[in-house]
Amino acid sequence: MKFGVGISTKSSTGEALEEAMQTAVAAMEGQSADIALIFISPYYQVGFDQIKLNLAEMTGAATIIGCSAQSVIANEHEYEENPGISITLMSLPDVEIRPFYIKQEQLEEFAHPDDIHQFLDSTLDDEASVLLFADPFTFDCITFLDLLNAAFPNRPVLGGMASGATAPGDISLFLNRDIFHEGAVGLKLKGNLLIHSLVSQGCRPIGESLVITDAEENIIRTLAGKPALSVLVGTLEKVSQRDKDLARQSIFVGRVLNEYVHQLKRGDFLIRNLIGVDRQSGALYMNDAAILGETIQFHVRDAESAKEDLRLMAKELKTKFEEQPIAGGLLFCCNGRGQRLFRQPDHDTSTIQQYLGPVPLGGFFCAGEIGPVGNKNYIHGLTASLALFQPRNFKKASSKKQ
Repeated sequence: MKFGVGISTKSSTGEALEEAMQTAVAAMEGQSADIALIFISPYYQVGFDQIKLNLAEMTGAATIIGCSAQSVIANEHEYEENPGISITLMSLPDVEIRPFYIKQEQLEEFAHPDDIHQFLDSTLDDEASVLLFADPFTFDCITFLDLLNAAFPNRPVLGGMASGATAPGDISLFLNRDIFHEGAVGLKLKGNLLIHSLVSQGCRPIGESLVITDAEENIIRTLAGKPALSVLVGTLEKVSQRDKDLARQSIFVGRVLNEYVHQLKRGDFLIRNLIGVDRQSGALYMNDAAILGETIQFHVRDAESAKEDLRLMAKELKTKFEEQPIAGGLLFCCNGRGQRLFRQPDHDTSTIQQYLGPVPLGGFFCAGEIGPVGNKNYIHGLTASLALFQPRNFKKASSKKQ
């Protein structure tokens, strides 16, 4: 298994593509690529046709996939809101690669996980992972993820929503020699492959955990039998001044993923936005379903919390690698991270390289990040979603070689 990552910020589409590709090919050290991933800023949009015609010939990869992006990632750097082409070549021996394209109209015809299996030529027993890149304007990614979670239980889906556009039709999705401006493209990967995932939501809990005792759709009416707004106000009265100030900017709801965990900590929550309050009734509104009987805890987020969260999760993930080094990785960051959040360049990439690297790393800044929290895959905001690739049968292969 081998990865090679190339980057260019040249102004000419042709020159940038050639430079990025040459760098990626050189990093492969003569090994052929099975997949070429390309993430490209809208600056080059007038040259997208040239890219789709040249990429297959230049890479030699049988499968080409990617999307337009506001900013791109390559190795230890984040190229924010500037011209950039990031290319990641992947050699995945003994991995079955099934590319797909799906439109919203097709998705609306799917009603059961069996529809996904038929669509992707798979079965419930497939230990498949999925890379997914979607248009945020035209595609219901939440519904598709629900179907993928049911079709491939406990298997990771990673990727992001294409970015860098403000209107439907401006997003570009690449799949082999085609460019699409709606729907989603993806890869089903099955075989000699392990994907280690990290989803850093960048928040920390405040106050105490609480049970939803009255709810409807996305409305939390009561927590522990009391009006939800009064509970929130009471929580904020007890926290530090710093947390009060953060809560004035934004407050989040952390949904507990495993009700059997007694000592809740970071990583035990799915973070969702608190989007409104009803002062008359005392209800809270969040951007997800409010489930009766579910445990939640309020959260805040700032740069220091996000830094600490990524560091801690990276350290923990490192322990899973055992003796086999990581072949390469893909990083999907929210447009709201980067210098907007951290006030410094390359925060997420440098942290990953410090604790998990050196690792060839490609990716882009998303309009919504896709990755697993607990045993299910979700779409996130203000998150860094990381996929690290490793062959499954390393130990067996190394012992035979000895």
